[in-house]
Amino acid sequence: MAQSQPAAPAIISPREAAHRRPQNMHELLREQDGMKQRLNAVGTRYLTAERATRFALAACNQTPDLLKCTPTSFMGSLMAAHALGLEPNTVKQHCLLLPFRNRKIRRDQNNNVMRDENNRPLYDFWYECQLIIEYRGFNTLYLRNPIVKAIQMEAVFDVDEFEFREGTDAFLRYRKNLESEGTRLRGAFCFLALANDSDSFTVLRRADIERSRARSKAWTDAADRLEEARLVYEKSETPKNKRDLDYAQRRFDETPWQAFLPGMAAKTAAKQHAKISYLGDDVDASNITRAAEIDGLSDAGILDLEALSDPDRAEAVLKDGAGQMPVTRRDEAAGDDDDGAGDESARGAEPAPAQGAAETGQTPANPEPATAEPAKPADTAARPRFAKF
Repeated sequence: MAQSQPAAPAIISPREAAHRRPQNMHELLREQDGMKQRLNAVGTRYLTAERATRFALAACNQTPDLLKCTPTSFMGSLMAAHALGLEPNTVKQHCLLLPFRNRKIRRDQNNNVMRDENNRPLYDFWYECQLIIEYRGFNTLYLRNPIVKAIQMEAVFDVDEFEFREGTDAFLRYRKNLESEGTRLRGAFCFLALANDSDSFTVLRRADIERSRARSKAWTDAADRLEEARLVYEKSETPKNKRDLDYAQRRFDETPWQAFLPGMAAKTAAKQHAKISYLGDDVDASNITRAAEIDGLSDAGILDLEALSDPDRAEAVLKDGAGQMPVTRRDEAAGDDDDGAGDESARGAEPAPAQGAAETGQTPANPEPATAEPAKPADTAARPRFAKF
């Protein structure tokens, strides 16, 4: 009796692979033809799909925790970077693909919060990839526009000479003090020299930058956890509480707004200038505005990059501009576990826990076991935030 031969594996076309939802990152990276098909949907003359795929593989080798991310969030982040023509995780420092740990509160079949024996809520943890556009990425996007001859983005400190006037007789004068280091941030600006021999600039005052920082989910989450740890330590100065306070302080100091304040302030001015200035109607001008929107939503933790992993959706939003940028609701009860590294972060460092997106409505891929979180002190919300410039 002849033995039956095993069935041959099904052959999947690149187009089919592009629309499949990979189960994990390893499956996504194995199907490189499908990855290239997705990237071709938002192709740009500045970056080929082949190079973007190589950058993605190199990023996973450099930062192994990217392999823990949901494949859709990783692909969506890569699609957004590719649509802007920015190289992710390279020496050019255009943008970063970084893993962030998200958490979602665990609920039973009746939608009630599940708790442990100490009445603390239980959480599921999983990793998502986030796209962080760096200072040099915005500088590159501006200089690709033929209207822009030169650009300068700077944070202004108390030791610098700075004068400006907005209105019909506008001017801006800036001289950086190289003899001493400033200790207090005054503001930031983005200045453009245009091809028609005119100038264009946007100035942000310190209050404007503070409002932008307050919208950063990474910074606010880290500041809240630092304040909680400080309150607990003040009530009971035990060695464990001291270790928790030191850890919270270290995580807070590693957030972009603390570690890279000048770059974050200058980048905020560049994003604001992109929203209010007219720089043409071509793709290069649109990419500046689109990058400002992507970075702002990502910093706020509400950009749904998983939705951009679908090539049809990504093409409509990132290339044609016919659709709105997908966002998710920020679930305060299911906030992130920790802050994350961001703009101009140290390359090759251990990936930080989540700055990232809020709940997307999808089941987390390979969630970590549910764990209990310590209850927040009752007076945390009433306490003023102590972390200032």
